[in-house]
Amino acid sequence: MKAGCTVSIATDYYQGDAPELRRAPKPLEQEAGLGSLLAIEGLVELGMMPMQAVVAAIRNGVLAVGMLDEMGTIEEGKTADLMLLGADPLRDIANVRKIKHVIARGRLIHRDSLPEKPIFHLPAAEKGF
Repeated sequence: MKAGCTVSIATDYYQGDAPELRRAPKPLEQEAGLGSLLAIEGLVELGMMPMQAVVAAIRNGVLAVGMLDEMGTIEEGKTADLMLLGADPLRDIANVRKIKHVIARGRLIHRDSLPEKPIFHLPAAEKGF
């Protein structure tokens, strides 16, 4: 960070074995989304300002996979995938966990209509968001 390198986070998502084939439960930090939130919080703990951590996770993550022309920032013509928070993450980076709405490809996702018993990951309530 001090050298001015572009910083991003890595994905925490993998499907892994079906739950009935696992010998031990998957650690919480490997649950879909939770590892990313922990990484964003960790960047602030390491010295980034909250805005820098958010940019590292979103814009720079998309830059790292070569898709910045399609997504990663809010611009006309880009994929409309948004996560709207219920509190300002610039005041407290832990607010990245306060997910109010999710919009995927321009459509509001009704979170209460998502599967109640997912096969490969814990429900959001069990992850703390």
